[in-house]
Amino acid sequence: MRFFRRILGLNSPYSWVKWIRISALIVAVIAAGLFVGYAATMGIFGVILFVILLVPIFAVMLVIALGIGAIIGAVQGGRKQAASFRESRSTGSAELVALDRMRFRVQLLTFLFYVLLVVFIIACIAAYIGAGVVALIACIVVCGSILVFYMRSLTPLQAKYQNVFKQEVVRKELEAFLTVHTYEPYGKLDEAIVRECRLFPPYDHYNGNDFLIATRGDRSFMFSDLKLVKESERTYTDSDGDIRTETVYTTVFCGRLIVFDYDAVSNEPVFVFNRGNSRPAADEILTELDAFNRKFRILSADAATAFSILTPQVLNGIVMASDKLNCPMSFSFINDKLYVAMAIGDTMEAVSVGDATLSEMRQRVRQDVQVILDLVDNVYLIQRGQNTILKG
Repeated sequence: MRFFRRILGLNSPYSWVKWIRISALIVAVIAAGLFVGYAATMGIFGVILFVILLVPIFAVMLVIALGIGAIIGAVQGGRKQAASFRESRSTGSAELVALDRMRFRVQLLTFLFYVLLVVFIIACIAAYIGAGVVALIACIVVCGSILVFYMRSLTPLQAKYQNVFKQEVVRKELEAFLTVHTYEPYGKLDEAIVRECRLFPPYDHYNGNDFLIATRGDRSFMFSDLKLVKESERTYTDSDGDIRTETVYTTVFCGRLIVFDYDAVSNEPVFVFNRGNSRPAADEILTELDAFNRKFRILSADAATAFSILTPQVLNGIVMASDKLNCPMSFSFINDKLYVAMAIGDTMEAVSVGDATLSEMRQRVRQDVQVILDLVDNVYLIQRGQNTILKG
């Protein structure tokens, strides 16, 4: 399914790409069907006939189909943009209207940068074919200078757009449902906290943003989005037979870490990791809840310690939260804290590449805030006497 989504352009940041690709795919399927038919009925003569007679026809059909796809995509994209502007005006917020205009300008200028890049590449190839190496060098210098100047003008606008989006959309959506004590769009959890939770594989580089300290009712928590990258070296043999080494950067986690205060009944740490595709091992700690065992695995010094914290209510709550949030999750109960890691990516960002509207981005942030609310409501643990119970 993912393969077909990529082929059809459904994952493209530009909504009109899918119409161009669908149009091209229809022509390609028709051409392939006729080619197979000609080859099957007339053999090599059919293949030759297809190439001589039908390939030019299908080339024209492909150009026409791409044009039709571009027109359909442009019309629908224009309607989408107009609807976004109407919605921004309907809010009565001058700040949102200004942000929507800035969003459109940034996305348009970013798209034009890629258009210029393609044009300049073609120009450099033409210069080399037409006049040789000297012309190629001159073209690279001129085109490169233009692109650098263009990006130096665009980058501050992109930064301003991102800052305004954080304040006018992200902050306000958070404040609509939470009591926000601290919100730093470019802040992050202290790395000591990230390492203390012991939920992540080894990494070399840590980055984060959207640091928040807030309460919902009497439940306090803090979080930030974070990205952990592992750096390694890979040795390979190039086309000349020489052995070379390159540095490889692998993202080991991209998502959100939420931290709750939690007074555990045991001082021994207990970890709950997302199982992924692995199967339960013979010596693994298993619970009586099969739905939990299928999704998670427990790491603890012993079963008694694990079950003193992971009561039936807690196990059910973790499964409910996982089902509702629909993303890989891991938990650690350690040092009087409950850490929850959710691999949901970095979602509270303004979109600069593509044609996503402000309306769509606001909806995405609302959904992201709802993820936080669902987690707080379904997985927050309170201790009453010696019994740890789940609320929500």
